[in-house]
Amino acid sequence: MTHAYVKPHRQFKPENIVATEAMYVDVGNEIGALVIPVGLAFEEAYRRFPDLKFHNRDGTHPSLLGTYLAACTTFATLYGRSPVGNAYRAEGLIEEGLATQLQQVAQDVVTQFFQRN
Repeated sequence: MTHAYVKPHRQFKPENIVATEAMYVDVGNEIGALVIPVGLAFEEAYRRFPDLKFHNRDGTHPSLLGTYLAACTTFATLYGRSPVGNAYRAEGLIEEGLATQLQQVAQDVVTQFFQRN
């Protein structure tokens, strides 16, 4: 599932992630597809780290941190293993402590998502 728009994107609405999740889960269930909760990971990361930017300035494309978070979420979903402790940090561009925190966000969101759905 994709992340929702954020400000300053003209289509930003706080409730977009709820509609996005519902649509992806409904279609995924209908066609038997695995849904990777990247959008929910973005929402949780913004909640935990409001001063960090997970989107570029256009409000739609992910930043380096957003891309890293999406990769951690994808890893946790596809492999059923926690990304926490993975040594990759975008060629050293992401500080180790922050990388671990984003890995934990991904793991927490994946765990919650699959317990609900």
